Amino acid sequence: MKENSKQEIIIDRAKEVFDEMGIAASTMHIIADRAGISRRTLYRYFQSKEDVVFHVLMDYMKVWNDVQQDIYGKIEGNGIEKMEALLYALMHFMMDHLYMIKFMAHYDFYFRDASEFSMDVMLDEQLNQSFHVSDSIFYEIVATGQKDGSISLKEDVNVFIPTMTNLLWIFGKDISLRENHLNKEFGISPIEMFKCQLRVYLETLRA
Repeated sequence: MKENSKQEIIIDRAKEVFDEMGIAASTMHIIADRAGISRRTLYRYFQSKEDVVFHVLMDYMKVWNDVQQDIYGKIEGNGIEKMEALLYALMHFMMDHLYMIKFMAHYDFYFRDASEFSMDVMLDEQLNQSFHVSDSIFYEIVATGQKDGSISLKEDVNVFIPTMTNLLWIFGKDISLRENHLNKEFGISPIEMFKCQLRVYLETLRA
């Protein structure tokens, strides 16, 4: 078996473990068992659990960014129409892939500001670049809308777009962890709450 194939198998099995147990409760021993290898073999491919977590995250982020770019390449219309199409397409993708969003939520908690873990500078930069793919697409759409007159943004675009993308992620993560509780607490389907959030953004942008 090729080395990269073995690593891919380990990452796929790690995804299962993280989905079932969360990142904090998972161990290298459990990941190795799930992958059908020894811990010694696992450490040949990954230096630590955090290293496995990073590779899983980057794998998910590649999927997410590929989907965004694919959607963006296909949508038509003026700026506000493109924004609406993209937002709703991404919402549906998130709801269909809650396991990915749940992993992101566990990742944020595990590597919260209070965490003592310090990521390698190069890896951190690689991760930051991956996170900003969404922002670059939204900036392009807003610029298109401002040019064609369909978007009029009173807020500072450099504040609005990161705010919008972060709140979308936060709400998606909340749904991935508390979907049933949200429904019980408010008597409203979380998907309807998500749609309401998107409508608010679109009305803020609409000229």
